[in-house]
Amino acid sequence: MPITKRMMACLYLFFMAQVVNTQTINPHLIHHTWPAYWIAAPDTPPVDYGVYFLESKSF
Repeated sequence: MPITKRMMACLYLFFMAQVVNTQTINPHLIHHTWPAYWIAAPDTPPVDYGVYFLESKSF
């Protein structure tokens, strides 16, 4: 019985899932607010959500 590409992909994913180590996250970063007050758009309330395009002016 030939091994198909789909079967090989499933076997690969299964074995890779066994090898992957999880990274521990510092609980302080999850449970406390980050002091990122400097990231804000001019003329907008500081607590509103938004999507901002940040570009570098150093070029």
